[in-house]
Amino acid sequence: MATYEMNTFKLDYQKAVVSNAKAFARALKDQGLKVEGDPRIDYTETHQVIIRVGYGKGPEVAERLEKNNVIVNYQGAPDDEGFTAASCLRTGVQEMTRFG
Repeated sequence: MATYEMNTFKLDYQKAVVSNAKAFARALKDQGLKVEGDPRIDYTETHQVIIRVGYGKGPEVAERLEKNNVIVNYQGAPDDEGFTAASCLRTGVQEMTRFG
């Protein structure tokens, strides 16, 4: 059923997802978070928003959020020497868009 849903609404849904990701990124930035990306394009051109939380803190912050029912992934940044030093979180808005 999910495939039928996505195929039926894909054009409108995809536009809504990207629009919501841009709005989400702006809102996070307005709240003082360090949002990665180009502010001239509202930080993203996909469903994902990257938030910098500090050197090596990505896994810890992701785990703390998960314990509070917020699911994100930690993400290495280009200037991190490896994934174990991940300084960012990767968030997505496709589920938020789909479910309201």
